[in-house]
Amino acid sequence: MKKTITLLDEVNCQFDGFTRSEISKISECVSYLPEGYFQMAAYKLGNVDACKERLMTPEGVTFIYLIPEILDYMDLIGFNTDAVELVDERPPVPDLDIPLVDENFLLEETGFPLRPHQQEGINAVIQGRKGILEYAT
Repeated sequence: MKKTITLLDEVNCQFDGFTRSEISKISECVSYLPEGYFQMAAYKLGNVDACKERLMTPEGVTFIYLIPEILDYMDLIGFNTDAVELVDERPPVPDLDIPLVDENFLLEETGFPLRPHQQEGINAVIQGRKGILEYAT
């Protein structure tokens, strides 16, 4: 069966065509122990891994931003990543005609003009059609 990584949306992707054991192996690189977690003897002996937080489901769904890390790990453990195909099934971004903003964009609402970095950030999101801005108040 052909192995693919399918981009489902802007955040999630799915590893298709991999066996359950392959998914389990691959998910090891995106699993971690929560800080301060109490490990029982069964975990310390390697019998269970129930206390691990996994960032990949047993069905192979994970986050797009983890793909480079996962592919590096797959190379490291001997998978042929050249044979894995990337399939983009994300819905198209609507083609909206949104004008760029100037420094007076929120002047009526806030009483303050936008600072240059705020204006650049908003315009970058408009031009890129997606993005997240994190600014202090």
